[in-house]
Amino acid sequence: MEGLPFLPGYTFNDVTRQQHNVSPNFVYKNGYPIVKEPSTGVGGEPLDIEGVLYCHTPDPVSYDPSLTYGRTQQHVPSMFKPHFVLYDKKCLAFKAFFKQGVPNSPNEHYRVHHVNLTYFLEDDTVQIAEPTTPDAGYPQGTIVRRCKLPKNTLGEYFHWKDLNNGVDLSANGIVYHICSCDKWTREYLMSQGVEVNEDEPLPKDPYTDRRIMENTTKSYKTPSFADKFYKFLVYDKKVLRFTGVWDDRDSEYGTFDKYSILYYLADDTFEIQKLPLGRERRAEPYAPIEN
Repeated sequence: MEGLPFLPGYTFNDVTRQQHNVSPNFVYKNGYPIVKEPSTGVGGEPLDIEGVLYCHTPDPVSYDPSLTYGRTQQHVPSMFKPHFVLYDKKCLAFKAFFKQGVPNSPNEHYRVHHVNLTYFLEDDTVQIAEPTTPDAGYPQGTIVRRCKLPKNTLGEYFHWKDLNNGVDLSANGIVYHICSCDKWTREYLMSQGVEVNEDEPLPKDPYTDRRIMENTTKSYKTPSFADKFYKFLVYDKKVLRFTGVWDDRDSEYGTFDKYSILYYLADDTFEIQKLPLGRERRAEPYAPIEN
């Protein structure tokens, strides 16, 4: 029955239908008829367009959404990197110090030890080392080898969130006071939302300052002495020459004369010679005035 053509003699009416009314196509508003789309068919039955047969959905197998929405960009997921690869060779560097008491000493009561605190982001381990000082008089080097530092007795360990300037850190019975950090450490902590405190100056060690004062080498400067033979070998035949005039024309029988002033570097002596004024007066050489 469904495949028959819609022609006279091939259609059949429903004999059980009791209502044959048609829904109105107009709606009056303010006295004007307005066309309304029919919501029901003859006799109040649903329209054919609302049936399942009239629901034309694209075939999910043969339908290509790119024909309608365009080609989508393929998202290439980034390569997964484990924690120890992502933070390999990345450390947080801090400057800290601790005080060590010196009993039974009349010269000092305590010593200040400067240390470098390194936190490894790869495995959350900490290393504390004291930089070596020449002729310190006591052993220096690594104080705490690279390991996880216990934070309390509950099994917790120190994390990079616990490190900041002005914070005290206890390790193996020694309390370290963190004073400063480098530029990369400050930028990393601030990028993670940690407010980094201002850097504090490291206190000086009175024991080291006293040893530096005691071991300072005093320098002596030998005064120079006049060596005439040395000056003769170096400055022989080296003369400084100056030219001067003597203007005595304001007085009676005064003249205007030129002089040559010679300074001998070999023996620090002067010689003053009178120079002729013209070619007609150079018949006889002038003897030196002072030698």
